[in-house]
Amino acid sequence: MKIKTRLEINAIFLVCGLLVIALTLFFSFQQINEAMQQYMAADEIVQSTFELNIITGDYLLHQEKRAQSQWYLKHDSLSKYVTDLEIKDLEDQSVLDNIAQNNQDIEDIFSQLVTSYEGQELSEGETALQGILQTQLSVKLQDMVSGASLLCKAAQERELTVIQTSNLIITVSIIVLTAVMGANSILIIKSIAQPLTKLHEGVEKITRGNLNHKVGSPVKDEIGQLSRAFDQMTASLKITTASRDELNKEITKRKQTEKLLREAERFAAIGETATMVGHDLRNPLQAIRFAEYNLRKKLQKDTSQLKSIRSSIQYADQAVNNLLDFSQDRSLIAVRVNLSSLMNEALEMLQIPGNVKAVNKIGEQLDVYVDPNLMKRVFVNIVLNAVQAMPKGGTLTLKTRSVGKHIEISFKDTGTGIAKKDFSKIFDPFFTTKSKGLGLGLPIVKKVVERYEGTISVESQVGKGTTFTVRLPKSREKGGEKR
Repeated sequence: MKIKTRLEINAIFLVCGLLVIALTLFFSFQQINEAMQQYMAADEIVQSTFELNIITGDYLLHQEKRAQSQWYLKHDSLSKYVTDLEIKDLEDQSVLDNIAQNNQDIEDIFSQLVTSYEGQELSEGETALQGILQTQLSVKLQDMVSGASLLCKAAQERELTVIQTSNLIITVSIIVLTAVMGANSILIIKSIAQPLTKLHEGVEKITRGNLNHKVGSPVKDEIGQLSRAFDQMTASLKITTASRDELNKEITKRKQTEKLLREAERFAAIGETATMVGHDLRNPLQAIRFAEYNLRKKLQKDTSQLKSIRSSIQYADQAVNNLLDFSQDRSLIAVRVNLSSLMNEALEMLQIPGNVKAVNKIGEQLDVYVDPNLMKRVFVNIVLNAVQAMPKGGTLTLKTRSVGKHIEISFKDTGTGIAKKDFSKIFDPFFTTKSKGLGLGLPIVKKVVERYEGTISVESQVGKGTTFTVRLPKSREKGGEKR
């Protein structure tokens, strides 16, 4: 199984696990919300019933119109709570039906009591009937309180059950997801680390002259394909090398291949680390930016400390962008762009100090096929390096010229120049002689230019200045989508 397929399986399990957890939380919240609504409505019924009972006692004691009116108003409110309450459980629905019936009964009983009290003189039998009606009214009210309390308890139990069930599902999902992804990750590590070690050992034997050694692996993943390609290359070397000189040349190539392999491993590790660090830093930066905004809004003024925070956020965000740009290979597009316009846009993005004079001699009619955003980033990085190399001021001259099928763009400054000991390292990732910065500006420039089948060269004299020359093809045959 290919490494890419295993990574895709990991991603599928992760998405499925997250989907199960999301659905569980969604339905759990729905059920908890229904249970809470039932509890609140049932509690309102309990409270309204208690208040109705107090008003009933007040009326029976004084037989006043005020108490009678209050009773009917409170009963209407109670009836609305009972009518609006929706319950799906059959047992709870039975309790609710009983509450509704009791609610109707107490209205009838109270109406009979009102009628009996409004009579002029009561016989002994009518007085006894009043007592019976009062007792029935009290019993019905108690039944309503008991029923509503049962609904409250049922709602609380349902909410607890939903929470426990959702916690169980989420816990099991996380355990299964962790186990599957962990096992698959271990397999991926083994399928990469061990074959790479074996391949590295085989390459070392071949570079020492043992052309009969085989490093090919029957595994059908990318590393297996690479190892079999090495065997084919060794066989070709053995057939075509007829003399010691030719053999030495081929061994030199093998050493270069081994170096490229090690360099590829190193850059892969750097890229993976850069991506992780970049993404891990972005969320805290957003939180700090939001906190700074809220603090400025609360203070209603912009202090020097807040400006310093914003400046630091912008610097950190730029560092994150550099990390991500260096570690990710985006799909290229090839759009026809006017070089003069693109350079002007790049210069507008920078704050060039007053003691630095920028002389723009870019040809107006020169076009290239590039991604304007990527190439603008290239120009910004080179110009920024030139400006930083002229702390005491100077002149930055920008020129273009057409050379056959290519266009050359030169950036010449009158700055401090590059020391000989640093000259071979300026395009190495994370190499910098400055107090600030990650050392990714020029590596990103080189990476983008070479992806567009271009080249970048540099000439420098200490104390006199530096010239960077970017060479780009006028047309685009591959490596990007024409637009």
